[in-house]
Amino acid sequence: MATLHPSGVTYGRRAAAVNESRASEHGARIAAQRAARRDIGTSDPGPERHVGQPDLATHEDEAGRRAGLRRQRESPHRLLRRFDELDGRRAREAAEVRSIDVQDFEQDERQHEHEADGVGRHPQDPARAVRSHQPPHTPDRGARSRCILRAMRSLDIHAHVTPQCFWHATENGGEWYGIRRERDASGGEVAIVGPGRQSLPPKARWTPEERIADMDSLGVDVQIVSTYVGFYNYHFDAEVAAGTARAINDELAEMTRTWPKRFAAGLGTLPMQDVKASIAELERCMMQLGLRGVEINDHVNGRTLEEPEFRPFWKAVEEMGAVVFFHQAGETLVSPRSKRYHLPNSIGNLADRAVTFATLVHGGVMDAYPNLKIVLGHGGGYTCYGIGRMDHAWRVRREAREHLALPPSAYLQRFYYDCIVYTEEALRFLIDTVGVERVVFGTDWPYDMALDWPVAWILAMKSLTQDEKDAILWKNLERLLGV
Repeated sequence: MATLHPSGVTYGRRAAAVNESRASEHGARIAAQRAARRDIGTSDPGPERHVGQPDLATHEDEAGRRAGLRRQRESPHRLLRRFDELDGRRAREAAEVRSIDVQDFEQDERQHEHEADGVGRHPQDPARAVRSHQPPHTPDRGARSRCILRAMRSLDIHAHVTPQCFWHATENGGEWYGIRRERDASGGEVAIVGPGRQSLPPKARWTPEERIADMDSLGVDVQIVSTYVGFYNYHFDAEVAAGTARAINDELAEMTRTWPKRFAAGLGTLPMQDVKASIAELERCMMQLGLRGVEINDHVNGRTLEEPEFRPFWKAVEEMGAVVFFHQAGETLVSPRSKRYHLPNSIGNLADRAVTFATLVHGGVMDAYPNLKIVLGHGGGYTCYGIGRMDHAWRVRREAREHLALPPSAYLQRFYYDCIVYTEEALRFLIDTVGVERVVFGTDWPYDMALDWPVAWILAMKSLTQDEKDAILWKNLERLLGV
């Protein structure tokens, strides 16, 4: 496995080529739209006319000129329809590039076997020249195919499940642990969780089979499934929250057993308002269900996780080797200030994650339990950008050093961070700050804040080496989760 056939890089090259083509199409789209707008903004003044010269334009000429202007006005709509067709091809290309690469790989293997007999060498082709120096004996074709497919792998740690048990129980006005479902004015599904209303995207209802088809279109090989965060239910009675957690975790475990190659692992949910119940369910997740860890909120009804009451939880997490994935739910730090413009999510999400890093570090949790495996969703929020200020506070403020012998930046590489930062520049900064071995692949499926074409986005990045792309897409998560 350490030495891949040179064809193993075919996927990366072809995927990069596909993405360059998409970038060209996108650039053409923007240019055409701008041109169309310019065309709309200008009209043909007609032939130059002088004072006293008779108007020679006929009614037919004027009608033709007006028809031309109508065509100019319509052109953006035709262009947009054309560009929507191009967008529709992207999903097919994501799947096609895989089958093309496997076919090319098999063709290259036949050529390689031919060359191994000393016939048909092409030293002018660097890839073939490398092959000519390989030993003639190679594994069987099935093993080679598995090897190349492994090189193409992508593992998504940030993929949510709205459980089918909820959908089934709430049909025809039914309830699931007191949670109901109805439709809003536009026909969209809404979960009624306590006093709150939570909109659910159409994909949230998809079955595992439909989910797998969408993964194929996105180029995602494996999802590490975790609950829809609206069902943390920390504000419920602990017994009710424990019931929803058990039902969700049972379904996640069933997904991993039924489709182990596509849902290779699960991250359970816990009734975190009851630490003892949480530890009991964590043990069930890890020891009975075969899940690899849990997904939890940045706080439990306003209490951050470095508080003494949660120390038994962290001790159990470390002892069981569980991965903890932090993902916000509901109210964030921004919510009391403004609920407009989607700011509680777009900004508050990132602020909450930075607070989680800071409180676990400053509160001594990371020192007390040095073997914790913690993943901070959404790139760790503002953690890396604000780490210099945290270090400065540690140097000049006594309270910042109360439980901390080292500056906060010394703990950056104790955490993992998913890649959902939306720009190549931000991802490059994250890699340079924490090290590529600490960055993992995530998509935020199936929500509107998810990355578009996430695998292609990573593969097309020019500032990342192929080794860095491989580390993010699959190697780091394989090592972290043992999948």
